[in-house]
Amino acid sequence: MNPAKNILAIEGEWTNRLTDKETIKSSLTFLEEIYGIQYIFRKVNTFNSLVDYLDQGTKASYKNYGIIVLAFHGSNEGIRLEGKDISLENLAMECDGILEDKLVHFSSCAIFKDIEDIKFFKKITGAKKVMGYSENVDFLESTLFDIALLQKLNAFSHPKRVDKNLQINYPALYDRLGFKMV
Repeated sequence: MNPAKNILAIEGEWTNRLTDKETIKSSLTFLEEIYGIQYIFRKVNTFNSLVDYLDQGTKASYKNYGIIVLAFHGSNEGIRLEGKDISLENLAMECDGILEDKLVHFSSCAIFKDIEDIKFFKKITGAKKVMGYSENVDFLESTLFDIALLQKLNAFSHPKRVDKNLQINYPALYDRLGFKMV
């Protein structure tokens, strides 16, 4: 395993119910237990805490965490935090240069509807690759695909090979979720 491909995962709230247990953490635990992929997991409910964790998690002391997973409700307007949509442009401006050479995965609905927003985000943040979904996604289906994606990002040396592998081996999910990698 390439240690630079450990995962920093930041997740927003999925519902307002305090009893809700939906989370990506169990899939991260699975990846760690089966494949040895280490992770850091944080929940956030404010834009400032998201930016703070991204800033802190990309410092030199966390250089082994080369994959950033941002799991939020999403739309073509951006990610949902604090009851409103945060545009990728706004997020990019706050993260100017701090995601240098990172692989960033938006595990969010419809975030890839506007590919120009993604290209802007990649350019401003310095991310090596940005990936996510262009369609509204089912939580279970996107979780299954995320597990495959994150494992393949660790198994292959180049993200383009990962994209090709996912297209070949998981074509139905790849197409239904509208997975894209830029």
